[in-house]
Amino acid sequence: MSTPLWASFGPSPSPDRGEDRSKRPFMFGALGLVVLAYAASLNGGWVWDDHILFVDNPALDSPLRLWMESLFGATTGSGNVYRPLVMMTFLPGHILDLGPIFERVVGLSIHVATVCLLARALIGLGARASGAWLLAAVYGVHPGVSEVVAWISARQDLLPGLLTVAAVAAWVHNRRWMAALLLLPTPFCKESFLLAAPAMGIWCLGIRRLHPAVVIPIVGALGYGWMRSRIGLELPAGAVGTDPIGSLGSLALRLPELALWPAGAETFPAHRPSRIVGAIAAVGGVALFAASWGRPRVAIATGLLVLALPGAVAANHTDLLSDRYLHMGMVALVVFASAAVGHRMPPRVLWSLPLGLAFITGMRAWQWTSDVRLFSAAVGHDAENGRAAFHLGHAFHRYEDDCATAVPLYRRGIDSDPRAHTNLQACYVELGDPEAALALTEAASAAQPLNPNPPANGARAAVAMGQIELAERWARVAVERDPLRPRNAVLLGNILGQQGRCGEALPLFRSAIEMDDSTPGAARGLAACKKNLSDQTALPTE
Repeated sequence: MSTPLWASFGPSPSPDRGEDRSKRPFMFGALGLVVLAYAASLNGGWVWDDHILFVDNPALDSPLRLWMESLFGATTGSGNVYRPLVMMTFLPGHILDLGPIFERVVGLSIHVATVCLLARALIGLGARASGAWLLAAVYGVHPGVSEVVAWISARQDLLPGLLTVAAVAAWVHNRRWMAALLLLPTPFCKESFLLAAPAMGIWCLGIRRLHPAVVIPIVGALGYGWMRSRIGLELPAGAVGTDPIGSLGSLALRLPELALWPAGAETFPAHRPSRIVGAIAAVGGVALFAASWGRPRVAIATGLLVLALPGAVAANHTDLLSDRYLHMGMVALVVFASAAVGHRMPPRVLWSLPLGLAFITGMRAWQWTSDVRLFSAAVGHDAENGRAAFHLGHAFHRYEDDCATAVPLYRRGIDSDPRAHTNLQACYVELGDPEAALALTEAASAAQPLNPNPPANGARAAVAMGQIELAERWARVAVERDPLRPRNAVLLGNILGQQGRCGEALPLFRSAIEMDDSTPGAARGLAACKKNLSDQTALPTE
C-alpha cells in the first residue's frame, strides 16, 4: 500500500481507520448527488456543435481522418483545432448508432470517475474521508462544471480532466511514473494540455525535487506538435499577442465569480479583459509558484491553474470566456479548499451545500438537452446578448422549422454574428418575402465574403420577383464562391434555362449530376434542356 504524499512532509495526523471503514456513506452520498444532478440531461439530444461534430461529420466513417485533419475540417473544411483522441471515443456510439443518450451516459460516467479520483487525491493530500468526499461532491455538482458534463461536445475538456485528476491521485500516492503516463496523451484531447509537463514540474516543487517522470509528458507534447506539423495545422498562438495580461485578468475575474456565484453559470459569458486584474493575477501566480516548495497542496493546485491559462487565449480568439475553459481552475479551487479543511471532520450540515448546488445544476443540465432550451436560457439571462439571440434564432430556424420566431431573433443578433444576415435572408425567402431577402443580399454577401449562400439566396429572391438578370448575376457569384456545390450549379442552370439559354445551362446540369446525381432538379433540368435544344433543331428553317 503506497504512502500518502502528506506523510512525507512533517507531522500530520494519521488517517482514522474507523472513519476509513465508514467512508462509504459519504462516497455513496457524493456520487448519488452527482447522478441525480445530471439525470435530467441524459435523455437530451444533440446540442450546438454536436450537430457538426457527430451528426454531420463524415470523418467518423473514416477514423483515420480524425488523426489527419482539424476537428471541424470534415464538416467546414477549415479550422486549426486538433483533438483526435477525444473524437476516437465517439466511434463506438457512432458505429452502433446509439445516439446522444449513449454519449451522455458516457460523459456522466467519466465525470463520476473524476469525482472518485478527486476524493482519492484529497485523501492522499491529508484530508479525512468525510472532508474529501464533501469537497469532491461540491466539485461534482457545481454548476460551473455543468457545461463540461452535460454538453456532449465538451468531452474535449471532460476526458483530459479525468486523466489529469487521475494523474494527481497517482502522484500524491507516490505513483509518479503512472501520473506521467496518464498525462502523456492529454494534448491529443485538447491543446491546453500541452502545459501538462510544466504543471507536473510545479508538482515536483511540492516534493522538493525534480522527478525524471516529467520527461514523459514532454514527449507527449512533442509528439502532438509533430502530428500537427505533419498535417499542416499551426497552433492558434497568435491570440496570445493581442492582450495577454488583459486576458489573464478576464480569467482571474471569471473563476472566483463562477465558483462563488453558481447561478451565474451561463452559455455566453463575456470576455472582460482587465490589465490591472491580470497584473495582480500574474504577481499572485508567481507567489503561488514560490510557495509551492515543500507544500504539496499548493503545488498541485498551482499546476492545475497553469492548465487553465490557455482559456485566456481561447477567450481572446472567440471573445467568449466559456465555463468549460475554467474546468481545471475549479479543480484547483477544491484542492486549495482541502488545505482549509485539513484533517478536521467537517460538520454534516455542510452537506447542505452540495445539495443546494445539485438543485441548480439539475436545472442547468436540463437546459443542455436541446438547442432551444439552452439558448432560451441564455437570452433569458441577458436579453441584450446578440450572440445568444442569433443562436436561439438558428435553433428555431433549423431544428423547429419556425422562421417566424427566428426572424426577430436574427435581427437582434445581426451585429453580433455575421451569419445572422444570411440566415435572416434565408428565412425571408422561406416566408415568401423575396423583396426583404433581396434587400439583404449585398450586406449578407459582404459579411461573409466566402459563403455562397448569401448570393444564392439573393438569386432565388430575384427569381421570385421576376428580376432574371439580377438573379443570374447573384447565381454566378454563388457558383464562383463554391464551384463544387451542385445545387448552385442547378440554380444557375435553371435561371439560364428560363432565358432560353439551354446551351449554357446544359453543362451546369451535367456537372451537378457528376458531383451528386441525387441533386434535386439536376436531372429534370438536364432533360428539359435537352428537349428544348432538340425541339429547336427540329424546327423547319425558312
